[in-house]
Amino acid sequence: KHLEERNLLGWIELIENQKLYEAVKNLPIEDQIFISYIVKEGRTQRELSRICGVAQKNISKRFSRAIKKIKCLFDLRICRTIFSKIGYQKIPQKALYICGGIIFHSTT
Repeated sequence: KHLEERNLLGWIELIENQKLYEAVKNLPIEDQIFISYIVKEGRTQRELSRICGVAQKNISKRFSRAIKKIKCLFDLRICRTIFSKIGYQKIPQKALYICGGIIFHSTT
């Protein structure tokens, strides 16, 4: 099983964008495997529904959650890069980060 998972996850090592690579690698292994079935194996949500024995809408929700995690992790790395370039060692507590943007709390 371990060899099968390694073969299934091999495409991740081929991601050229470092930030995207790190975001995908930081997903739980279960999500990496799940996404690999769709991305590498070309499985449809309907096929995964049958294989996993769950409703297709549950597969769709899981896929959407996994993609959102990737986007959030990717955006968080971009936020860290931006803050480090303006002199912060870490993202300030007053700055909340959300997928797709940054919200700043005013101190005044």
